[in-house]
Amino acid sequence: MQELSPIAPGDDFCYYDQVCPGFFLELGAANPAKGSDAPHHNARYRLDEDALAYGLEYTAALLAQRCRID
Repeated sequence: MQELSPIAPGDDFCYYDQVCPGFFLELGAANPAKGSDAPHHNARYRLDEDALAYGLEYTAALLAQRCRID
């Protein structure tokens, strides 16, 4: 896992956030061994679904921290 500095990805997510508070999470899912190393918005992009577990774990930990649940 690698922590990155805040970025401004240029998506329209901010419009959703004006209606309902939320957050934007960038989940790295490149895995050259599985052929999933093409960038987003590329015809060869393939998601390594194993990365979804990391995103779920991170989101659950973030929610637990924000709600002060142990």
